[in-house]
Amino acid sequence: FLILTPRYYGHAFNNPKDLPFAICYLGAIYYAICTLKQLPNPPRSLIRKTGLVLGFTLGIRIGGFLPALYFGLFGLLYHLLSSPREHLFHNLLQFLKQICALIIIAWITMLLFWPWGQDRPLMGVWEAIQTFSSFPEIHQSFFQGHYIDSDEIPRYYAPLWFLLTLPEFLLAGLATGIYCLWRSSPWMRMPTLEIGLLITAACFPIVYAIASAMPLYDGIRHLLFVIPPLAILAALGVSHFLTLPGRPAQLLGPILAGLMLLTTYDMIVLHPNQYAYFNRLFAGGVSKASANYETDYWHNSYKQALAWLDRQPRSEGQSLRLSSHYANLPLYIANTTSYTHEPRPEAADIYLGVTRFDKHRIIPGEVVHIVRAQGAALLYIIRPDSTFQNDPLFAQSAFRHINLGDQYKEKGNIENALMAYQKAIASNPNDYRTLNHIGELYYGLEQYTR
Repeated sequence: FLILTPRYYGHAFNNPKDLPFAICYLGAIYYAICTLKQLPNPPRSLIRKTGLVLGFTLGIRIGGFLPALYFGLFGLLYHLLSSPREHLFHNLLQFLKQICALIIIAWITMLLFWPWGQDRPLMGVWEAIQTFSSFPEIHQSFFQGHYIDSDEIPRYYAPLWFLLTLPEFLLAGLATGIYCLWRSSPWMRMPTLEIGLLITAACFPIVYAIASAMPLYDGIRHLLFVIPPLAILAALGVSHFLTLPGRPAQLLGPILAGLMLLTTYDMIVLHPNQYAYFNRLFAGGVSKASANYETDYWHNSYKQALAWLDRQPRSEGQSLRLSSHYANLPLYIANTTSYTHEPRPEAADIYLGVTRFDKHRIIPGEVVHIVRAQGAALLYIIRPDSTFQNDPLFAQSAFRHINLGDQYKEKGNIENALMAYQKAIASNPNDYRTLNHIGELYYGLEQYTR
């Protein structure tokens, strides 16, 4: 189930932080459940393993403290529900010692991988938790057809993204799991506390993101770590549902197999852009969803664009000047005999622009090729040509006018900068950054009312 979840699978190729965190989070949940099963006297070796994996998780992101909280909560419930009253205090004291040992091991392991934490081993953790919850940097994301700031996202942002991007078979598995819980059926004979910990690991981060209006961007990238426990819950739900008597259980197998084959097909066709997947049931597929939601925010498509250029006929010894509004483009140009990086996009032979932030509409020119994923445009290969500047593709882009305004402002051409920013505002009236630019220019010209 996890391998066939395109968003998770796709991030394995390009995400240096969220994927390792998701794997360590899953490992920490696994060992927390193993330790919970061994209460009240778990082996010391299991405490050490749990502490180590928690430390690895914390060493990547401070959110790694969550599995420790889950274990503490469900361990406390275990003792409150199962300990005789005369032994409750003693058992809770023993459990506190186990928690302390686990935290010490996790803390030391975390500091080995966290240089800033080594400088501030105590207060650093608290400061990191505060930053994690509020995240002062503001990022924009394309959501429901327009760009919004990360501190202004609606509370339904996270659940909607999961609804749009989880494959149909996984959603079906979660639905069967909810049905089994509603029927109060035991899941695979797993104790209630273990299932409770797993459900909490999958759902609490999403619920917290909704309740706290946590600033998020780039889709579900920062909640990617809940996909593994969600996949496990879906698999458990399906596994138990298939054992139930009756025709619904008999029909689920073929339906689920068909949905999994459909997702497999999508993953093959989308390669290497599986992380841009949208389901058909709620999102209408990748092509339809791309008109309203973010797709290639990791800039995967640049490598595909260069591969396409490599296949085009070219005279011997000819070198193309490539440009883009992507700072890492020079790192992609490995073949320096065929390509050189041109810092001025308008002077390049070829301009590469992803659809994110309308970068494909900033430099006017002839569109020679479009890199697509299941019909969704990810990147435009453009031959710069100023005669295309009135083409609607370029003329109606707010981002193009902002870029022009920035260039004029840098050169001291205030009049043209104001005109460009005004055109940008006409296309996007709610862009407060551009309004700020206009205000700064008028302030510099002393054209304002006190």
